[in-house]
Amino acid sequence: MKGFSYSVVETILAKEEKINIVVNNAGIAAHGPTVDISIEDVQAAFEMNTISVICICKAVLPHMASRKQGLLITIGSIAGNVPTPWSGIYSATKAATHSITQTLQMECRPFNIDVMLVMPGGVKSNFMDNYLTWFCLPEDSLYSRYLPNILARILLSQTEAMPTDNFT
Repeated sequence: MKGFSYSVVETILAKEEKINIVVNNAGIAAHGPTVDISIEDVQAAFEMNTISVICICKAVLPHMASRKQGLLITIGSIAGNVPTPWSGIYSATKAATHSITQTLQMECRPFNIDVMLVMPGGVKSNFMDNYLTWFCLPEDSLYSRYLPNILARILLSQTEAMPTDNFT
């Protein structure tokens, strides 16, 4: 992944000499009609939501394996199992992350590393508010007349969301 640095992991190991638990909780939105999302935004979503998980695993799992202990937690999303209209790219990134995490559960077993996947629904945050500050449909979108429905779906994950304190 462009710009990824292992320096944080190296700094922690130098100071603390071990890493026991890692929580992969990176995420960016990629909502809207699948064919209207730019390839650059699709790539950015996969880099943040999926490839970053692999990068962190590559950085910490060898250390955990050498100690024969550790816990890796990945925060996925119910959208990775149940895609909905206007969330195809986001759902695809989370489905890929789920698959990677489930595979890691099997691959890390010989090293006594526990791997856990958490798949919450909506959690109250600024996640979608931030996304909506720059979201728009292309002028030639096939879905222009559905914009109110698209916006309603995007906001649904926050209006029906659990409070952040209940999730943490």
